[in-house]
Amino acid sequence: MNFLFPQFLWALLALSIPILIHLFNFRRAKKIYFSNVNMLRHVKQTSSSKLKLKHWLVLFSRLAAVFFLVMAFAQPFLPSNDGKQLSGDVVLYLDNSQSMSNLTGTEAPGLDISIGMISEVLKAYPRETRFQLITNDFAPFSNHAKSKVDVEELLTELSYSSIVRSPDEIIGRMELGATEKDIYWISDFAYSPEQPVSDGDSVNNFKLLPIAFPVSANIFIDTVYLESPFLIEGQTNTLFVSLRNTGEEIKTDMPVKFFVNDIQVGALTTDLVPNGQTTLSFELNMALEDFNRCHLSIDDFPILFDNEFYLTLNQSPRVRIMEIRGRTASSAIGRVFANELLFDLQSFDAGNIDYGSFEDAELLVINEVDQLNSGLEAFIKSSLDNGRTVLIIPSSQSFDSGWANIYSGLRQSVQTNLQEIAQPDLNNPFFKNIFEASSEKMEMPAAAMQMSWGNNGDHLLKYRSGAPYLTRANASSGVLYLLASSLAPTSSTFSNNALFVPIMYKMAIGARSTKGRLYYTLDEILLTVNGSEVTDTDLYKLSGNGQEIVPGQQSVGANVRLELPRFMMQAGYYDVKFRDELVDALAFNLEKGESQLKPLPEESVLELFNTVEKKEIINVLSPEDLEKNLNERFNGKELWKYALILALAFLLIEVLLLRFL
Repeated sequence: MNFLFPQFLWALLALSIPILIHLFNFRRAKKIYFSNVNMLRHVKQTSSSKLKLKHWLVLFSRLAAVFFLVMAFAQPFLPSNDGKQLSGDVVLYLDNSQSMSNLTGTEAPGLDISIGMISEVLKAYPRETRFQLITNDFAPFSNHAKSKVDVEELLTELSYSSIVRSPDEIIGRMELGATEKDIYWISDFAYSPEQPVSDGDSVNNFKLLPIAFPVSANIFIDTVYLESPFLIEGQTNTLFVSLRNTGEEIKTDMPVKFFVNDIQVGALTTDLVPNGQTTLSFELNMALEDFNRCHLSIDDFPILFDNEFYLTLNQSPRVRIMEIRGRTASSAIGRVFANELLFDLQSFDAGNIDYGSFEDAELLVINEVDQLNSGLEAFIKSSLDNGRTVLIIPSSQSFDSGWANIYSGLRQSVQTNLQEIAQPDLNNPFFKNIFEASSEKMEMPAAAMQMSWGNNGDHLLKYRSGAPYLTRANASSGVLYLLASSLAPTSSTFSNNALFVPIMYKMAIGARSTKGRLYYTLDEILLTVNGSEVTDTDLYKLSGNGQEIVPGQQSVGANVRLELPRFMMQAGYYDVKFRDELVDALAFNLEKGESQLKPLPEESVLELFNTVEKKEIINVLSPEDLEKNLNERFNGKELWKYALILALAFLLIEVLLLRFL
């Protein structure tokens, strides 16, 4: 124990005053004469014993009162070892994601409480300390450490960010070296348990301050999708809206409003069960323009940041499909893509191909070609290099060994007997929104095996033996679909099965440009649009939310690949323009993880930083609590308040002794 003002300890000499008073009682005794003193002698003996005890207790109370009063002026404290860190630099990470707009127990937003905590940390360190302030934006001010005054000014300018960072991203931004630093990590810790800190740290002190929210229940729009993936003028379609409730209580009469080009066209109410979801539908029977900016609105308090969900309903362009047919090829491809409102299909015989007439095809179907000549091989490779989608259907007559040059591992298989295909995995993202999950078994096709390729790729359909029947694989910059058998009736019943049409349509949808995609999330980096070749002067631009952004871009065949600057973008609409002409309209929403509002429990937070050697959780509810905590850590635990209370308590005891004993 140390003293802040040890000179006051000289006042302990005052303890001699009560002792002197006790030893020298200067009151003069008065004599009274009695004829019989036997009774008084007994009374005197009894009273003298009681009085002696009273005097000792009063003396002790006076001594204790004087002692603790002197201690209060000397201000004793218990020193802390944390004070040694006050000389080093400090790193401050402040989570300013949208989820921090939730209200704490003091009815203040989490971000306001966090800013107040940062201010208390600044006060606790000496003026010469340098602070590195990091937020989710990774703004330029976070590149280097700054003075206390500069950080205080930056705190007044902070606002919410649409960006979500992983722990590894945040630590990678910190200026860490061999010198020990204090790192204050202020967040709601709504991270995924699958995002642990990968690199260990045995030097720095991680002080984790979780922001607690009494209410973590939230209602948000999980996803939206169309009944028909093709939005065509004059044809009715249905928009399905999936809402999720993360709370433990039922939510009744939740209103959902639907707007198209800022005009309300629909409104529904629904009930949501605890920790469940429900799906609503809006009929799209109104006249639509080429590009339609839409949004859905719900009313969920106090969490407001995700009450708007943005999407675009753009007229679907026809998917351009090129079919190269072998001499015995099935006509199933021509039948499934015969709808001229949806598809622009051109078919060529393998011996008479006009490569230039349809070089901008989005989907290339190689349908049972017997011989793979050098020209066709080069065209397939070029299509994949340019980001197109290619479907290879083997021939039932022969197999050309040159297919192995297209995709490593392709080889002939001679299993001619028809084998039944196993039930598809409806959890595979490929089947999302095209099949309804059902406990009933679907009737599956049967097929021979005329081509095999090992276990590479994403197997969409398999034989019951486990061998792949339909596989999706990445090849160069494009997507390659491989089918194990031809579509001839003697080789497969696939073309007559209920699975055939939706799977073929899904391939076509995936092959086309961004038009028709309802929305993106802000964590997506790449997207592809149809367009002209970019030059140094002719570039694609994103315009929206008061911003004009020139993303990184690269021409890939008939498409342009855009690299989105996700750290600059916000939720809302962005127009894609080329030479000031509107090319596409896109909608972006926050990442779904922000709406979950499920902070990790304390043990999971520690597990998240498992590789960090020096870590602790500081559980405080307000900046005032943190101020007290830091004072005890750096200045030691102050004891003068307790000394003053004890001094007053012993004075009260003395009064009671004199009055009642």
